[in-house]
Amino acid sequence: MTRATHGRKGSKAGPLRRSAHALLRLRHFLRKRRNWKPLAFPSLSRRWDALASAVRGSRYEQELRILEEIASSDEAFGANLTRRAYGRITDRRLRDQLLESDKLVDTLRGAKRLRERRRRGILRHTKGPDRGLPFFRPLLDRYRTRDAPEPRIFALKDELEYLVISGRGVGQDWRPVKDELTFDEARAIAGMKAGTLYAHTAERTKVPGQLCRPLGDDLDRNVHELRFKTEEFMKWAILLSKVKRTRKKEE
Repeated sequence: MTRATHGRKGSKAGPLRRSAHALLRLRHFLRKRRNWKPLAFPSLSRRWDALASAVRGSRYEQELRILEEIASSDEAFGANLTRRAYGRITDRRLRDQLLESDKLVDTLRGAKRLRERRRRGILRHTKGPDRGLPFFRPLLDRYRTRDAPEPRIFALKDELEYLVISGRGVGQDWRPVKDELTFDEARAIAGMKAGTLYAHTAERTKVPGQLCRPLGDDLDRNVHELRFKTEEFMKWAILLSKVKRTRKKEE
């Protein structure tokens, strides 16, 4: 918080910070006295500890918001935000969480070429089913349009990143607005790693709606990409999701 806000009416952090600093100076002064005893003023000590803890909590929340701004400022695959993040974060807990998050970037398994697309210098979940994924999710309001009022967030398991897909409700279901899905969009919707979906596409009967489209404008290069017809693929993905939920209940 800047000095300009310390004297602002209604601001709790400013007076709280000044009180904690005043008590800190008082403790430092008393410790220089010969007769100083740490337990001589227990009520003062408790009050100082409570105020100092509140100030540290306030700093943690402020720097957490800074990390959110940094993460949302560059969502490009492979972005390295380490210098920006560590340059502005002083809270020890957040720095430790950043270190642990970056370790997950290096240690969690995934396709080698796709692991290079993982960002560094952002907070990630370190436990639970979302382990490795970014702590801050994309803001959906950025992606809402008249044709796609219900965008959804999906996880790219190899890249440890989120992918927002524009879509809308169709009856009780949801579907993307595009007629064709890229391979990245398809594996995100299906909740699969790239290798798993590739294995399913090896037999064309396993994944409906497969398409092979030329990649780029140079048709002589004979380079193609795998795509999927949205309507057919979504029926398969919904069925796949129901099967997964049934298996989890049985376990």
